[in-house]
Amino acid sequence: RKATLPEAASIRPIWRKSVPVKRSLSLILVVILAGVALAGAGAFRLPQGVAKAQTNTAVLDLSFASPPVWAPSAAVQRQLFDCHEQFGCVEQVMRQAGAPDAAIAFFRLTSQFLTDVIDTGAIKVGTEFSPWRANSNYQAVLLGGVPAVLTPSLNGAEHQAEADPAFIELKKQFPDLVVWPNDQLFEAATMTPAGGMSFVFRFNLHNSCHACGTLYDARYSFDFDPDLTFRGVHYLDIEQH
Repeated sequence: RKATLPEAASIRPIWRKSVPVKRSLSLILVVILAGVALAGAGAFRLPQGVAKAQTNTAVLDLSFASPPVWAPSAAVQRQLFDCHEQFGCVEQVMRQAGAPDAAIAFFRLTSQFLTDVIDTGAIKVGTEFSPWRANSNYQAVLLGGVPAVLTPSLNGAEHQAEADPAFIELKKQFPDLVVWPNDQLFEAATMTPAGGMSFVFRFNLHNSCHACGTLYDARYSFDFDPDLTFRGVHYLDIEQH
């Protein structure tokens, strides 16, 4: 069984994994480093009306003119691991390794390292890295919507798949079948007829443990309204790798 997005016939794909894209990104996030309030799982909202001229304000420029993208080497990752997420230690390691100021600002804001960005339109798809996770050290992140940074975690939506007859059938083969909520793989971005955006991610199906793969994925859509406000996530279907 294969579900589709609403009004699928009129949805215009703007990015798919197999199609190369030009990496150009122009998004300015003005961040008060001392006053950012985190809101929601894996997401934050930026303060509004902040002037660049304020002395306690850092400008985080998510563009390839001044990129926040920084991929630490294996040796640097080991140093970062020993910092235990303490910002002073992380900042020192990053500066010694030549990280740009924007990458340091991004870490201070999110506690993650932005290692890659794909231009998918008004909202971009990035890859963030954390050396402190036991598994799934690389995660996708959606940049430029509201909230400005959103990690596409399911946060309970994994249970939407459990009513699918395809999921029920697979449980006969894998009795402890679960949707692993953090192992996401970006598949495609689409522009909806109303002018919003949808991002399809695949989440691995496991038989109870992280190492117990099944070669099946559950597909979910993360949807944004035309004003780029995050609307929610909904289950699509199950497919093999």
